[in-house]
Amino acid sequence: MADQFANPNDPTYQRRLRLVQSLSLPTITHRQPTPLLGLEHEFYQVWEDIVLNLQVDNEIQYLFFDLAEALDNKNPWEDDIELIERAIINSKNWLNEAKVAFHSTIKPCFYRMASSREYLKHFPNVNWTEVRIKSESFERSILSKKITPELLDSMLVEYIQLDFQGIIQKAVTQFVVETNSDCGYSKGKTCRTLIFKIDYTGQLVHAYAIPDEGSYRDSKKIRSSLL
Repeated sequence: MADQFANPNDPTYQRRLRLVQSLSLPTITHRQPTPLLGLEHEFYQVWEDIVLNLQVDNEIQYLFFDLAEALDNKNPWEDDIELIERAIINSKNWLNEAKVAFHSTIKPCFYRMASSREYLKHFPNVNWTEVRIKSESFERSILSKKITPELLDSMLVEYIQLDFQGIIQKAVTQFVVETNSDCGYSKGKTCRTLIFKIDYTGQLVHAYAIPDEGSYRDSKKIRSSLL
């Protein structure tokens, strides 16, 4: 029966296919400058939960983690075409709302790091020597020259990959990244620890070096493999 319904020559095939495609995971914008890799299942779970909440008549049965695999396995073509038609009509009533909710939920994963122009306070002047950076750090924490917004963005993605739920639920406002080499200066001392702070209102993240014995012991912490 499944093989019969999955036959592309079946006059109902395209309607069935459009329904399954319409319920598939919405297109996710490519993140810049650091892409999000390995989170396909997490994004799918967010979408599945939203569909489960908004569906009218169990349309979630037509949702698949891997659409190509579903087509190869000739599923879910066992359903009666009347059920398919009803599901198509129902989904039109809530699908756009679901897509808006999905993109709103995952948006914190796409917040970007503040540039040196936007957050000049903790970035060194291009002409400063290490001696000057160390001297300036008595007034404020200063990042090493090797710490670029692009590197910080990659560290941000490292954290997102480890604490996806904390980010999309906006439960995390700051987190600590430990590095294996010096990343900046604070009060004249070299640092191997960074604090990242997330501004959910401004949709921006900034970071600066902190003393390794800093007062952020209660913050969530990761060790970066990038430095």
